[in-house]
Amino acid sequence: MKNLAKATGVSGRAQTLRTLHPSKAIASSVLLRNALAVGTAFATFAAASLANPAQAQSANEQRLEQRLDALMGEVAELKREMRAQKRETQHLARVRVAQGAPVLAGPVVKGPGPYVPPQPWDKKFHLFGITLTPGGFIEGASVWRSRGDSTGIDTNWNGIPMRNLPLAHTNEFRFDARQSRFSLLAQGNVNPAVLVSGYSEFDFLAAAGTANQVDSNSYTPRIRNLYATIDWRDTGWSVLAGQSWTLATTNGKGIQPRTEIFAPFIDGNFIPGSVWARQPGVRITKNFGDFSAAIAAEQPETTYSPACAAPGVYNPIGNGVSVYCSQAGTHFFNGNTNYSLNRLPDVLAKVAWDPTFAGRTMHFETFGLYSDLYDRVEDPGASFHSTDRTGWGVGGGVIIPVLPKWLDFQANAMTGRGIGRYGVSTLPTATFNRDGSLSPIPETIALGFFTLHATPELDLWAAAGIEHEYGDYFLGGTVNGPGSPLANNTGCNTETAAASTCNGVTKDIWQVTGGFWDRIYHGDFGSVRVGMQYSYTQRALFAGSGGLPPGSGPLGANTNDHMILTSFRYYPFQ
Repeated sequence: MKNLAKATGVSGRAQTLRTLHPSKAIASSVLLRNALAVGTAFATFAAASLANPAQAQSANEQRLEQRLDALMGEVAELKREMRAQKRETQHLARVRVAQGAPVLAGPVVKGPGPYVPPQPWDKKFHLFGITLTPGGFIEGASVWRSRGDSTGIDTNWNGIPMRNLPLAHTNEFRFDARQSRFSLLAQGNVNPAVLVSGYSEFDFLAAAGTANQVDSNSYTPRIRNLYATIDWRDTGWSVLAGQSWTLATTNGKGIQPRTEIFAPFIDGNFIPGSVWARQPGVRITKNFGDFSAAIAAEQPETTYSPACAAPGVYNPIGNGVSVYCSQAGTHFFNGNTNYSLNRLPDVLAKVAWDPTFAGRTMHFETFGLYSDLYDRVEDPGASFHSTDRTGWGVGGGVIIPVLPKWLDFQANAMTGRGIGRYGVSTLPTATFNRDGSLSPIPETIALGFFTLHATPELDLWAAAGIEHEYGDYFLGGTVNGPGSPLANNTGCNTETAAASTCNGVTKDIWQVTGGFWDRIYHGDFGSVRVGMQYSYTQRALFAGSGGLPPGSGPLGANTNDHMILTSFRYYPFQ
């Protein structure tokens, strides 16, 4: 055997094995073992044949064939092991490369081949060049109100009842899970400079015609965001198309999607004073480093005061003038909802700056809005024509870390004419001029809040906001615009008083609120947060002299609501 090993160079081969990669050394040693076994079998066969050729030939041939069959099976198994070891070696090499390089959007391995997760491991799915990032939370919430609102976790701020309504004298409590949310971000690198993304986000704050709280509490999903983007990272250009937060919403960094900043409220209808909308549109953005600029065309819509009493027909406003200003939905629009006449999109432009001073990265932004308010008018004598008037708005937002990592201040504001629907109270956008054309109502919206990061897990916050409209009306007609002295508020404090004795238009809605969020768990299985919010809200009507003795001063009216909200949220992907 020693001579056989020497003749076949086994000694030198064994020495070489010591310097091979472990996986290769294992494979080579198995090959060597089988080679020695084959050689020994042949040597035994030769010796037996020389001793007794006739007798040994048959028996030895049979044993040799059996041994060879066994060896062939071992060789086939060895090949399979070597292929598996090769794949593992390639896997380890790619992991070492991934550990030394930054993790970019998209998979480490593109195209067919073994899956290699990014390092460190994340909660994303990687599928042949596409990275899928799930998100959202599951919430169990509750709300208590001092005045009934007949809604869930989302408060109708402009519907807080006056004291002439029975709901104003009742409390309200609801549990609600409908604010639970799920999202999915899909991203793919077309090349190192171009990133294509699609983002979808849904919740359950919608109700079908059969939705109720009697037994199943079945509510339907609704679109929050649903859009696609292309980012040219080498030039700083990007395009967004689909339904997203309006460009007027404050961003946390530059003008990047999915960085929108809001106060940490629980109420599903935000805080009065928040500037926001979610609507379809197209946006183009350019990043200049610390500066960003964007322009967008977004879905228009107009709300009225007084409302168009009957959609789809001409409504008289006095002086022989009638207006056609809304139409019930048809086809795939909701037939129970009225839609305004829209001729042009809302156009918005924004610039943002993210400077760093004394170790503080701040954010400042300002924006402008152009809108077109459009209706159809019937003049005396049955002549018809269309009219349009210009609405506008300017605003901005700031984010300032007052004490870095401890105390943050954030604010947004907007003022202009015809901007009511960009506030959470959805105060009316327009009223009517004497000639039937639309008049954009002047309004100011503002909100500010502080967030104290008391511990790494506990945040305390406080906020105050207001939405205020200014008078805009004409006398001599049959309708009362905001601020009309003909408004009658004499019955606003008398339960069951007729609606005609409490018909003043909402002048302003303001709120002070605060609460906390405590992250009670954060780890490999996501995070769990519990929160509580208290708010005090007041709704005031424009004063009027209607129903009062001659010479009396105008009479206003107001109502208020105390609310306590709680939330338990599980974020599985954070």
